[in-house]
Amino acid sequence: MLLVSVLFLTFEQKNDIFVLQKVLLQLEREVRMSKKKRRKKHPILKAVFIIFIIGFIILTAAGIGFIGYQIMQAPDISEIDATPDGYLTTILDRDDEVMSTLYVTESNRVYVDLGQIPEDLQKAFIAIEDARFYDHHGIDLIGICRAAVQGIMNGGKFSQGASTITQQLLKNNVFTDWMEEDGFYDRISRKIQEQYLAVRLEQQYSKEWILENYLNTINLGGGTRGVQVAAQYYFGKEVSELTLSECALIAGITKNPSSYNPLNHPEKCLERQQLVLSAMLDQGYISREEYDSAKSEDVISAVITDSSERKTQILSWFEDALLKQIVTDLMAKYRYSEEEAWELLYSGGLTVYSTQDTRLQQICEEEALKPQWYANGEQLSLVMMDVSTGAFAAIVGGSGEKTSSLSYNRATSAVCQPGSTIKIIGEYAAALDTKSITLGTAIDDEPYTYSDGTPLSNSYGSYKGMITVRDAIAFSGNIAALKTYQQVGTNQVFHYLQKFGITTLTEDDKNEALSLGGTYNGVTNFEISAAYNAIANDGIYVRPYYYTKVIDRSGTVLLQNQPVQEQVISYECSQLLTSAMEDVIAYGTGMEAAIDGIALAAKSGTTNENRDLWFVGFSSYYTLGVWGGFDDH
Repeated sequence: MLLVSVLFLTFEQKNDIFVLQKVLLQLEREVRMSKKKRRKKHPILKAVFIIFIIGFIILTAAGIGFIGYQIMQAPDISEIDATPDGYLTTILDRDDEVMSTLYVTESNRVYVDLGQIPEDLQKAFIAIEDARFYDHHGIDLIGICRAAVQGIMNGGKFSQGASTITQQLLKNNVFTDWMEEDGFYDRISRKIQEQYLAVRLEQQYSKEWILENYLNTINLGGGTRGVQVAAQYYFGKEVSELTLSECALIAGITKNPSSYNPLNHPEKCLERQQLVLSAMLDQGYISREEYDSAKSEDVISAVITDSSERKTQILSWFEDALLKQIVTDLMAKYRYSEEEAWELLYSGGLTVYSTQDTRLQQICEEEALKPQWYANGEQLSLVMMDVSTGAFAAIVGGSGEKTSSLSYNRATSAVCQPGSTIKIIGEYAAALDTKSITLGTAIDDEPYTYSDGTPLSNSYGSYKGMITVRDAIAFSGNIAALKTYQQVGTNQVFHYLQKFGITTLTEDDKNEALSLGGTYNGVTNFEISAAYNAIANDGIYVRPYYYTKVIDRSGTVLLQNQPVQEQVISYECSQLLTSAMEDVIAYGTGMEAAIDGIALAAKSGTTNENRDLWFVGFSSYYTLGVWGGFDDH
């Protein structure tokens, strides 16, 4: 890209042909002067030199020819100011019924003249996105060199971008089929054409025209396109009414519309806003007094949080998790940026075949709306999985009414202490699977301490004497669990928890507190539910997933999930654990969850002072994990 940029910049200058002639004449003189010296050189060296020169000429000619060909294939930019409509994306549930649609239409964009856009907002975008906007001719050679050097210093990880505002406008309005690129050749071809057209665009249009069109088409999160809709969406006001602090916030969203969305990630958004203000100050766009005033303004509190004021589509908790997973998978498989992946989702005409059971999702969401779940500010998460397939069927990431899309999802993101739910997939699974114990093994439920002498008590506040493993599971005895843990050993228990798909554990968790669910970080609901699902599925762990496939508008499969399975415990061990957990429902700590006529197996779990409340279990058809508590525990 550096060579291409140098070529475009060089051939813009009027006197470059004369410079080239002088270089050729100098080379000719040097050749004549060195003829005698060359005669004395070794013939092999001479041959190598000739081959090198010929190869260099061939490669240079090929490179110039390739660049020339790509320039000839560059798309037309005569209608660059036309509004790109994109294609509607459809999300289907497990029964192929439409769940929702994602789209970018005229209703998501309101065009405004540059004169209606505050100068602070214009300068904010320039400061953070393209500091040399008024100096370059479409491509920023200095920025390209900086990104190249930085990438080399980072070991080949070229994470810094060098696209100018002019190039970003081309990507938004001309290269709308970038999502169909397949491999390095397509990417390099588009980049050459993009840089060439950026130079041409700046020859045909003024900087003001380019900036105006850019500000009216940029993706600013939440399905918004352009600064006018973003101002209305986030602050409920016209773009012309934005304060300096609000301008900096909106300009900061552009880098990653999902990660810097003030509704979902206010802290990260605020950090980015502060960076924009600093850039504006450094580049002389604002004074120190203006900077200090804007920085001290509580801009996050001005962001609208009531979805009814926006009249926008609110995605379900399941759809939130689904879309984030698709974006992650697109970035991993096709090396898209996060912005490109979201753009593809909202305007790529995709069809997503999800695993959501809409009937169950509605039931779960209705349950989460009941006042008893959040009367005192509690929060709730719920995960439901299909036992036979291992696919997610329903997800709830919070109690009460959902007010925004892509919001914090406690089912997938909250890491909480698991309490006694870890006993089943930890020491008891390890001990039964290795045949160290049976459900009939007797354990003395007596006053006991950890190895360091710390006393331990049961949650039921008494001791039962000699108790079977079956009853220890049913009544959730802590002393029996610790003794089983000590018999199996820390490393073995840790190994089984990892086999069950628990990824949040660290080496610091290798201690006896792990036997009762005392972990350094905690666990997520979706991981512990997937672990219990393996027990329900005859000991076969299936890596959980939200969709079966994603296809583009031409029918090509972009992403596909083939269930990844692993036998993590034996069939016999899964049946023993299921039998013991059926007794949890029959006469143990889970009696209140019994349903007449349906066989259920489950385990309850609590942490100190009931900060976390868990219930995880399954029938023959579904696994259900429920957590209740507070975000600050």
